[in-house]
Formats: sequence, structure tokens, C-alpha cells
Amino acid sequence: MIPHSRPPSGSTPSLLRATAWMVPLGGACACVLLLTVCSGGGGRVSRSGDGTLILNETTNSITSSKLGRKRGASGADMPKTLQPGRTLALAREFDLVDVRAAIPDLSIDLRYATADNVARRPLYDKRLPCMLRRETADKLRHAQAILRAQGYGIRLWDAYRPPEVQEILFQAGASTHMFLSPETTGWSRHCGGIAVDVTLVDAAGQERRMPTRFDAGLQNAAAHYQGSDLEIRRNLQILQAAMKQAGFTQVTAEWWHFDDGDFVQNPQSIIYAHQLAIPKI
Repeated sequence: MIPHSRPPSGSTPSLLRATAWMVPLGGACACVLLLTVCSGGGGRVSRSGDGTLILNETTNSITSSKLGRKRGASGADMPKTLQPGRTLALAREFDLVDVRAAIPDLSIDLRYATADNVARRPLYDKRLPCMLRRETADKLRHAQAILRAQGYGIRLWDAYRPPEVQEILFQAGASTHMFLSPETTGWSRHCGGIAVDVTLVDAAGQERRMPTRFDAGLQNAAAHYQGSDLEIRRNLQILQAAMKQAGFTQVTAEWWHFDDGDFVQNPQSIIYAHQLAIPKI
């Protein structure tokens, strides 16, 4: 068993260190590089169903071994074009649901299906179903209902994200420090369908003013807004309160990113694009 410790309650990590572990995987050993917090120790490590190691960090990402990572590339029987119905059928095997069907009144604008992102090109087929783990979609539905009662709503910018897209984002946006390297610090919780990127809209579907644009870099993007604009502060607080009440936790570095609170201490395995018949674009 790999030893672990948790940071003191309420601590604010300011420095990270990398720790290498030799871990037996299927009769062999693999070196797994884990990102730990110097001020309080590492997170909990668990093993997914396919043998991939996952590091649980309460405000960061899940981490997999390089051995598990290599299992994602198998395109021999991949379709040439996306077949949304087939993707949704395969998604059910991983308990992923179609968010558009689950929350019909939710505004969805998948930014990685457009060129309006750090890669400057679409990374998803525009017909890709918007998917989340069933429990996560239920929480998002709850948050949407809370906000609807107040005259607001949610716009969803990203939900399930194929690990293959995460790699592209890291390569394109490494300088922003928003995307961790899958080689060293692991996969985003988006890759398991248990995280969302969202913003606040009014009753007419117009986006409310927030601290920054989506994926605008970490400068001024912290969840704890320090600016003097009272409207922005109020909009952020309205969104955060609804998401927290619905069962989400927030990444402190990105005001738009929320994780399903039930999976912070119970990581979900990543789901590769080929497992959902999602072709490369």
C-alpha cells in the first residue's frame, strides 16, 4: 500500500513537489510521478478497474500511471466520423449521460467544439454529445434549479473531456499553467466526467460579468475574487453558492471549474475517446 497523508484543514498550499513511486502493475513495476503539496503531504492514491493509478487531490487533478495512459491509443476499429448515437450508447456503459437530455433548460456552449479556446481550433466534433457521470449531472440539474428560482441559469462550457483532448490542451496552453501535464501530474477530472466548467447567465441567457473570460489564464481567475467590482463579486457569489449547495466543490485557481464533491475522495477512472467511439478531429 502507498502511504499518504492529508494537508491540515484550511491550509493553503503554496509549493508543490514531485515524488516518484515504484508501483507494481500487472507483475511489472512502473515509475509513477505524483504531485504532492509540500505544506501538507500528498493526496490519496487508489487503483482504477483497469489498473491505472489515480492520485486524488482535493483542488487539482487525478493522476494516472504512464502504463495506464498508453492504453488509450487503439484506433483500428474507430469510425471515421462521429456517430453521436453510438457514442451515447457506449457512454451508458460508463454511467455517462447526455446532459442535453438530462437538463433540457441548460445553456450549453462547448468551447472546445469551437476555435474559441487556447488551441485556436475545434478539439471536439460539434456534434459530440455533452456528457457527465449520472450523479454529476444530477447535481448540475439541482444547481440549475436553484439559479432558475433566482432568475439566473448556468451556461456549461465543458463537461466530459477525452484524455486525448487534455493532451492537446496541455501542449497548446502549457504557458497558462491551467492544463497539467498528463505525463507527470495527471488527468483532469473532466476526463472522468465528474467536473464542469460553467458561468452564470441571466433569465434571457445573457452571460453575466465574471472575473475573467473562460480559459483566460490563471491571473485574476481565482475563485476568491479580489477585485473591487461589486457586480462581478455578486455574480460569482451567486454561482458559487448554487454549485456548493448542489454538491460541487471548486478549484481555487479557476472560478469556472467545479468538481463533483462525491468524487473528490472517490476518484473516477478516466474514459478514453476510443472507448466512446470518438474519432480524432
